Amino acid sequence: MSNIIEKIDNNIKEYSLIKERQNILLGISGGPDSVMLFHVLINIREKKKFNFYAAHINHLYRGEDAYKDEEFVRKLCSDFNIKLYVKRQNASKLAKESKITEEEAGRKIRYDFFNKILNEIKGGLVATAHNKNDQAETLLQRIIRGTGIEGLSGMDYKQDNIIRPLLNIEKKEIINYLKKNNLDYCIDKTNEEPIYGRNKVRLELIPYIENRFNENFQDTLFRMSQNMKDDYEIINGKVESDFSNCLINKEKERIILDRYILKDYPKGIRSRILRNSIENITGEKVEVERKHIDY
Repeated sequence: MSNIIEKIDNNIKEYSLIKERQNILLGISGGPDSVMLFHVLINIREKKKFNFYAAHINHLYRGEDAYKDEEFVRKLCSDFNIKLYVKRQNASKLAKESKITEEEAGRKIRYDFFNKILNEIKGGLVATAHNKNDQAETLLQRIIRGTGIEGLSGMDYKQDNIIRPLLNIEKKEIINYLKKNNLDYCIDKTNEEPIYGRNKVRLELIPYIENRFNENFQDTLFRMSQNMKDDYEIINGKVESDFSNCLINKEKERIILDRYILKDYPKGIRSRILRNSIENITGEKVEVERKHIDY
């Protein structure tokens, strides 16, 4: 077993990412990361005995290249007899209609599609090919926007119904593995153009920091995210307890707190209890700015 496969196998065991007879839906673009994960899942499927599905989104904004990627994924899944779901939707159009960035639109399209498939196949988990480089880019984007300790925790190996078996694997390890094993993959030329925020972070900011300050910067960011995750779990446990302590009534669209108990907590705890209340009502994590909490 190669070192990279051993690392991924250890991730799956340590974080209980895949169980027997579970439905695993892989989001596959045709790029090196998702193709690598595809082959890993194929190799461990016999041992783990899980149900393997794949989903591909054609965002339509790369012309003929997008259709070539789609065809590549269709053939790959057909060769290994994996059921593939395909969706075509223009992320640029959705971004304009919803007044959000193309990155946000692309993410919405992806996860709405994934969740629809999970409902159809009666539940399961979505496997994504996020790696150590993606983690570094995500953390830097959040730092630039201004984030708290939860944001600095970054992505996790398992988060809700998403698993990320490659999270501690570097991009260069993935490329080397694919080349060594003569495995084909697609190349998205737009990834090498500084046209999106994430691309600018990857192509300009990270190389600048690595060249001038810390050549192991991405490893440093990854360790930081793990430390922040541990600290956040401690803080979150305290917040949950204090939230329950000052909760008077919880309904679908309204939460009532005892303000006399609430005001005795330190400001940081009060802020987190309010944020917790909002998330309880919306049913999901929300981007509430500090100024809103202060108000």
